[in-house]
Amino acid sequence: MTTDEASLNLKTERLPEILYHGSPASDIAALEPRKRYTPGKDKISAPPRVYASPNPAFSAAHSFAWGSNEGFRLSVDSAGKVLFTVPIKFKQRLEQPVFIYKFPSEGFVHTDEEKTGQTYHTEGTVKPTEIEAFENVQKAIEHLGGVVEYFEDLNQE
Repeated sequence: MTTDEASLNLKTERLPEILYHGSPASDIAALEPRKRYTPGKDKISAPPRVYASPNPAFSAAHSFAWGSNEGFRLSVDSAGKVLFTVPIKFKQRLEQPVFIYKFPSEGFVHTDEEKTGQTYHTEGTVKPTEIEAFENVQKAIEHLGGVVEYFEDLNQE
């Protein structure tokens, strides 16, 4: 199964029961919609939303600021395994504590414009039912079933 087929399957399946949201903040009592970067959309036109994923490792990879224009790459294989590829010069960004918030998916819809198929959103406030703390981003991703790989970007300074 290709990545596109896996994405299509996730988009057409019923809403997952549980979703996850990654954050560097440890004390969120309720996740409120924020106007932030929206995958696949212009920053100006994106409405305030709470984003989440049924894949906790995918959420862990989104728990800190990064961009594909910096060389970061995030992919999910057909079995749902996350591969996060990071330029070695940004390794320190992954060294911060992160928190994975868990909550029911009620009120969420699939974010069709996000190409991996792993993202859902709501424009409502969400109260987490559980919070799991991790020492850093890499440990979170790996504990949750993903892989982090570093590379030397020879095309960048």
